[in-house]
Amino acid sequence: MWYRCLKVLAVCAISTGLVSCHENDPLARVPTFSIGGTVAGASGLLTLQNSNGTTLRVAENGSFAFATPMVNGATYNVTVVVPPAAQTCKVSNGAGLVGVSDITHVEVSCTPMRWRSRPDPGHHIKLASLTRD
Repeated sequence: MWYRCLKVLAVCAISTGLVSCHENDPLARVPTFSIGGTVAGASGLLTLQNSNGTTLRVAENGSFAFATPMVNGATYNVTVVVPPAAQTCKVSNGAGLVGVSDITHVEVSCTPMRWRSRPDPGHHIKLASLTRD
């Protein structure tokens, strides 16, 4: 039994909160922390993804949190996989290591795509296109 406890402690990097080894559920006391933050400027639905593969669809501006928490020492990396239509989104404070508290400072800011005109060399007219900056 103590060998299993030492193995669990090594895997968990001796996380705070792991007080004893239980034969039936040795990971029951490993603390986990949520990954989240705020979305601003979105005009519609967007999809976020964390480095652990968890995706989250966000329908409105405001706070968000992924459903799957992460353990102390894990690496998180939040990205926008599907932005709202005709918008581009940037993530700030979206990557790091999980410490001993919830991550609440990820910021996702969305802005409208800009129209740019460019000359068409063959026809001498200007074409417009949406661009992501």
